[in-house]
Amino acid sequence: ERIRRILAACIALAAAAALGLLLGHLPGAASDQPAAPAAPAACSPSFSVVVTFTNGGRWDMCWESRAKEGVVYRDGYYTPPGNPQQKIFSQLGIGQIFVPYDPGSPRFHDMSDFGIGSNHVTLDGSDCVDGKVLNDGAKDMLCQQVFSHGLRYLYGSVSAQKEALGLWSSAQIGAYNYVLQWNFHDDGTIEPVIGATGRLQYVDTSSAQAQYGWPIGPNRWGRSHIHTLYYRLDFDVGPAGNDAVEQYEFGGPGGTARRIFSTTLSTETAAQYSTERFRFWRIVDTATTNADGHRISYEIAPKFGYLHRNQVEPWTLNDVYVTNYAAGEICATHNASNCGGTGSDVSAFVNGETVTDPVVWLSVTFHHVPRDEDEINMPLHWESFKLYPRDLTSVNPTP
Repeated sequence: ERIRRILAACIALAAAAALGLLLGHLPGAASDQPAAPAAPAACSPSFSVVVTFTNGGRWDMCWESRAKEGVVYRDGYYTPPGNPQQKIFSQLGIGQIFVPYDPGSPRFHDMSDFGIGSNHVTLDGSDCVDGKVLNDGAKDMLCQQVFSHGLRYLYGSVSAQKEALGLWSSAQIGAYNYVLQWNFHDDGTIEPVIGATGRLQYVDTSSAQAQYGWPIGPNRWGRSHIHTLYYRLDFDVGPAGNDAVEQYEFGGPGGTARRIFSTTLSTETAAQYSTERFRFWRIVDTATTNADGHRISYEIAPKFGYLHRNQVEPWTLNDVYVTNYAAGEICATHNASNCGGTGSDVSAFVNGETVTDPVVWLSVTFHHVPRDEDEINMPLHWESFKLYPRDLTSVNPTP
């Protein structure tokens, strides 16, 4: 009888464990409550973001607000549905917002000279619809939302929808307001997005300035200008200490064939976008592979658009900079003078050092030619690019 009771108890325990395992893998509504063992604690609960999506995918990360950079995201982990958790990044954030005006002046360096975090806007529930506003200890300034992101895939009659975690803050610098958003998708994609709104900073009333802008009223010309955003991407894919950066492009000797070329950037490098050669980059963990034996990585997929080059401003001469991590390399421009760093700008960071802990600086440029619709309050215009998982799993893990 004693043996029978022990066996019955063991069966009951096994059944309970199996049920718990089953329920733990059933997809449900997106939640900001943990559904799996959390990433190693790197911040207090008020600065921690943990979201599990309907498909079972999950993001864990920390955030903090800094006077110059504004909000930065640290120690980011992604858990693909049905797969182990992987560390993805050490820190993601803005490296500079450079705003030169077409007449040649002024030439603003908004992050280093004014500070994104120093000019954060206080948010409330009307700004952050269907989300929650997070506080940095002094101000309600970061909106967290989970939202539908449209189709995930469609094949015949089979389809699925996608979700994303959106985290955004706002900074009012002069007449401009920047909306700085990062979308972390349920399939592991990361999408940095920046929106510019507010009001026009300069409206000229002299016809001599007409060549540098667009008429927006009688004897009024909105002054054209550039916004170049520099992102600072400090990835840490998989276990620490194994990351490398690879550059890929496509071409050939002519004809219709187009082959792939790859280069490992083992020393600090400055590179340009190439629309003709479809150039992209990836951060790869050289020691960790997926079930197919392929090294896990993240792909940097830039959105080709405007390019700004100026010989007297060396940071504009390239679009992507790969540097070895250095604590004093903070701002892509005015780094030593206004950010308390070492090295004048990102072009000076590239000095032949061997890359063992890569940081990627990537620029996104928009040329703003004002229009009548920009007054009085300017509609948001958005610029973005994407960071895709490449071979993080052996197949598409999303149901």
